[in-house]
Amino acid sequence: MVYKTRTKMYTSMPFFEAGTEVFIRDWTTAIVRIAVRDARLREHDPVLGIVSAKFTDLFRGSSQVTQMMALQEGVGFGRVNCSFLFKAVDAHLDKSMLGWDTATVELLSDIVLDTSEAHGSLSTKKLKLHTRDSDHKVSSKSAHIEGDRITWDIGDEDIRMPVYNRFANALEFDLGGSSLNPLDKEPDAIAVLWLRDLVDNEEKEVRIPVVKGPKMQLLRQNYLSEKMLATHPHEVVGHITFTVRLEPGLDPDHEMVAQKTNTNRHEFEVFDRVEGQAAIAKQNAHADDDGVVDKHEQKQIDKAKKKALESRHRGKMQLGAVRTAVWMKDGLKARKDKLRAKLPGGTPVKDEPAVQSEV
Repeated sequence: MVYKTRTKMYTSMPFFEAGTEVFIRDWTTAIVRIAVRDARLREHDPVLGIVSAKFTDLFRGSSQVTQMMALQEGVGFGRVNCSFLFKAVDAHLDKSMLGWDTATVELLSDIVLDTSEAHGSLSTKKLKLHTRDSDHKVSSKSAHIEGDRITWDIGDEDIRMPVYNRFANALEFDLGGSSLNPLDKEPDAIAVLWLRDLVDNEEKEVRIPVVKGPKMQLLRQNYLSEKMLATHPHEVVGHITFTVRLEPGLDPDHEMVAQKTNTNRHEFEVFDRVEGQAAIAKQNAHADDDGVVDKHEQKQIDKAKKKALESRHRGKMQLGAVRTAVWMKDGLKARKDKLRAKLPGGTPVKDEPAVQSEV
């Protein structure tokens, strides 16, 4: 979400005389979506409708477009008169700098720790993966030690970690650490891969150093290099090798982490109505390809149908009392997370992303 207007007074023909300007790194892959919401008391603001347009289709014949567009995938109907203006910028960016801010990190191979060329020593089966938005714990049962090499066999384990603000985000590997003291969360060593170095939709084999030092938290926040030794002393105790791919855009993996802030939740709701539910419906359409719909497939079909109805305020969500109950439940959960963050060892609550709005 990059811009939002003020809430307009109730009228059958509202005018939103507001505009914004956004820098797009790669206009050939960018998509603009305008979501119109209905502000309601003691409810989550429902989506009245969405306008979705790809820039390559929008600016096919002209760099300035003004037209009526239909609202779709919401609880209401109507059309929106939108104006778009494209201004070219002469900027030559590396391929890795043309990616999307929102993405999903996917690990495609086993994770190998090699300590044969290191000056220090490290031997542990405990491995945790972190980004600023998601976490994943690798089972210690999948670790195999052979001399100076430790291999975590991820097998069929699907490690997909959603991220926001990809260019200010990193994939962190925490190795070791105390499991007896829950308040001591400092690992024995870490490895950091900054996502700004990856190219969207390209598989890459990565080899990054594993380091440890007196101030581990500072090492996480810096780009590790030889020059950094002058101000942030650390010791290389090994190297981690794995294959990674960065999948751009939102996907169903963002659903759980999207509930942490209202901005992320609104973003995911728009994606889910335009792409998410359509992809699930397409997948469920092949449930009877073998001539049989088993219990699991039928459960997925019923779940998708229920979600599609409720997102448009059908089924039980057509009752105001139910919508208020959902709003209250989410509010209580947010308060619980804030209280838990204040306890010793608690995870800080993520700040609400800044969104530009009308003056």
